[in-house]
Amino acid sequence: MTPPLLAIECSQRAGGIALLDGNGASHRMLFDPEARHDDVLVPAIDSMLRDHGCARDDLAGCGVSIGPGGFTGLRVSIATVKSLALALELPVYGVPSALVVASSVPDPPSEMVIALAGKGDTAWFTSVAKEDGRWRIRGEASLVHADGNQDGFDSIATIVADEHLPESFRRAADDRGVTILPPRWDPMACLSLTRHRHESGDADEPHSLQPIYPRVPEAVSIWEAKKRP
Repeated sequence: MTPPLLAIECSQRAGGIALLDGNGASHRMLFDPEARHDDVLVPAIDSMLRDHGCARDDLAGCGVSIGPGGFTGLRVSIATVKSLALALELPVYGVPSALVVASSVPDPPSEMVIALAGKGDTAWFTSVAKEDGRWRIRGEASLVHADGNQDGFDSIATIVADEHLPESFRRAADDRGVTILPPRWDPMACLSLTRHRHESGDADEPHSLQPIYPRVPEAVSIWEAKKRP
């Protein structure tokens, strides 16, 4: 019997979950982009487990995409995984969303930069490379400012970025012939990364799971502003 594993990818508006069942088969459920993650996530987990002959107690581990991404989706999904871990004594695996995106690219090159959470003149850059068949993060991911950083594109061949990539970055990439690919956040990719971590015994402490926020979330800024005299 294959140890059942659950993976949650709710870093974006259109979230979803994936399950590796006890027979070794993988299943995916995608959410309506208009649905609230806090309304659909737990019922979706229970429904998927039930539909594929599993119970919560059968789970051997749970992975979650930790961002960067949407404030609410990340908080809800990470809190859900922490609750499952504490209630069921499960190992948990925080998966950077850049690795989910890299693993979701069809026919990818061996090296890419994943540019997420673009806003204003900044974006969160993560360099990834495929080694021994697995995507790995190279160096430290960081928030990159458009001003004065265009020369960095000289060493980049491929960027994965959505429509929020700052226009100055997009122009610099176009001028240098850098390929820009659209991102996907596939729960099945999160499941594959979770399974690899699980089989390697590379679990995270539940309390250590935190969202990757490149900048102070807008919801927090608004709340802090309301508290000022």
